Amino acid sequence: MGGVRGGVLGGAMALLLLAGCALWPGGGEPASTPGPGQPAPDFTLPALDGTPRRLGDLHGRPVLLNFFATWCVPCRVELPEFERAAERYRDRGLVVLLVDVQEEPEAVAAFVRDLGLRSPVVLDRTGEVAARYRVQGLPSSFFVGRDGLIRVARLGVMDRTLLERGLARILD
Repeated sequence: MGGVRGGVLGGAMALLLLAGCALWPGGGEPASTPGPGQPAPDFTLPALDGTPRRLGDLHGRPVLLNFFATWCVPCRVELPEFERAAERYRDRGLVVLLVDVQEEPEAVAAFVRDLGLRSPVVLDRTGEVAARYRVQGLPSSFFVGRDGLIRVARLGVMDRTLLERGLARILD
């Protein structure tokens, strides 16, 4: 009987974790996410090595901006596909910029090593940038065109088909 109860409890905990990724409140502000046709809010955040990275410096290049956390299981699922896309579309100027939300640099560095991520990772330690983007759950992704305008905003995990649809909107 204990084995069944433990299995049910474990399954329930996994579902709660997944729901937490989808429902995590990114700044407490009710409201809509900056959407298609709107400028991507500029920001400067430290990379894992402490070097400041500014989104505005990428103007003129297509950017896949992704908000994630190490505890988010769906994030762990989609990030390797983002890495493959970055490699596939490197010659078209694609930049995948990963924004970790409210975690310690050491935990993020270990996560990045574990997954073998090569895309730039910046740290939103306070959650301020996530709040400016009105991130309501993780993962959240924004496809930003060369002109700095958001073309697609998406909450939740993306499979390759959804990813390619978003990339088609910015790889003009």
